[in-house]
Amino acid sequence: AVITDLDPNQIFILEAKCKASQLPEHVKSFLLLKGYGHIYEHVSTKSPSKWGYAGVICFSKEKATSVFEGVGDLHMDQEGRALTLQFENKVVSGYYFPNAGKPGELITLGKKIEYMKQYNKFLSTRIPKNLPLLIGGDSNVARRDQDKYDNVSSEHNKANPSCTKEERTALHELVTDMDITDQIERFQDKPEHTWFLNPRDRYANKGMRIDHIFANKEMHNTIKYATTTISTYGSDHRAMVVINKTNKMWDIMKEHGQPEWLTPCSQVFGMEGIDEDLFQASMEITDKINAVKQDLHTQGMAHSKIK
Repeated sequence: AVITDLDPNQIFILEAKCKASQLPEHVKSFLLLKGYGHIYEHVSTKSPSKWGYAGVICFSKEKATSVFEGVGDLHMDQEGRALTLQFENKVVSGYYFPNAGKPGELITLGKKIEYMKQYNKFLSTRIPKNLPLLIGGDSNVARRDQDKYDNVSSEHNKANPSCTKEERTALHELVTDMDITDQIERFQDKPEHTWFLNPRDRYANKGMRIDHIFANKEMHNTIKYATTTISTYGSDHRAMVVINKTNKMWDIMKEHGQPEWLTPCSQVFGMEGIDEDLFQASMEITDKINAVKQDLHTQGMAHSKIK
């Protein structure tokens, strides 16, 4: 529904664990039929255990004039993580910043901060200053206090990944140095959380907002709306959407309102969570379905062993 209704010029897939050529044939055929004839990607070259980890893939209706894979650091770029495309009238960049590690340990915090600095440097030195710029992706950083359900600045969050002072400072420096603004915040009074630890959390909007879309002043003026989609099963993140003044969805929204898949979770479930009885009932059904799936899986394994 999102691709069919929105008909975006570019689709970025983040944290990709395969190359575009390895996608199912029906997916590739659908995208080709929709006009996405240009595919750009930057996936991990580490092998074998981390091959494809942290990749970024872009399906585009427009041909890029320049393609930048990574941040210009041979060691860091082995993991993929960033893909920047320059078109005739804009620059679009998708990224997946490293995680800082486990709560209380943060063994990859240093790596993350260094990567964010290198990405900042890359954008500052390699991207034309006069072109509209849109960057977005999984920052793995809760930028504001309200971007975590229990307050980012709470004492118990100080040693938690995505909440540290170092991570928030690095993202602030990127925003300041590039003179870019958060487009989701621009259109949402209370931006939804974008990452959830488990399905139960997403229904109660009990997560973190660690995914962002930023635009410079030149791009800012062309954007009519930006938001997140309702959580899509199969991912622990919510997708982000940017609608510019040339997209047909803008005219449809003005006349008919937002499509269902764009309705923020707070309008569906409420910022404080849904009715407790309804929530418990839905979780009981989910648990029963998972139990049946596990039982079928176990039976299948046993049948395979008998053969």
